[in-house]
Order: sequence, then structure tokens, then C-alpha cells
Amino acid sequence: MDQKRLEIHFTGCWELATQHYHEGPCYLVIHQWHAAHCQEEAVSKRFIPLEQGMGIVSLLLAITWVDEQLELIVHTLDNRYLLLRFTQPRVEVIR
Repeated sequence: MDQKRLEIHFTGCWELATQHYHEGPCYLVIHQWHAAHCQEEAVSKRFIPLEQGMGIVSLLLAITWVDEQLELIVHTLDNRYLLLRFTQPRVEVIR
């Protein structure tokens, strides 16, 4: 089993390439990364391992790909804003 896997489920998604809204389930899948960390932006500038700080994502606010790092800013159900940083991940959008 792949233990390095994060899935975020949506009820629909906008496909930028075709300028079309896809109605129905969509999944953002991030997996097989080399390293993953998170930072609670309001509390600390220090990054900790993803497993220690991750919560249930309620909202994806931003996604950025720079060099070999993927960064997501998310809001969690327990009302935290986290910066998630993945090094060399594989990323898929499944519709």
C-alpha cells in the first residue's frame, strides 16, 4: 500500500485547458513524494513533518508548483490555515 498519498475530493472542478466546468466528483491526488512538511502559518514559521500537523482539509485556497516542490495553502476543519509542501510529488486530477 502506498502510504504517501493525499486525496482531496471536490464536487466539481474547472478544467483550465478547455475552459469547461466538470460537474461531478473530482479528486486531486498527491502521492509518491520524497518529503512532505506542513506549517501552521498563524502560529509558527517552522515546518514539521506532514503526519504531525495535518488535519482534514475543508478548503483548498492556493496551489503553486515551483521547481520540484508543490505547495498548497489549505483551511482545515479545526480552523487552521496550513501551508503544505511536497518535494517531487506525483500529482493527478481524476474526474
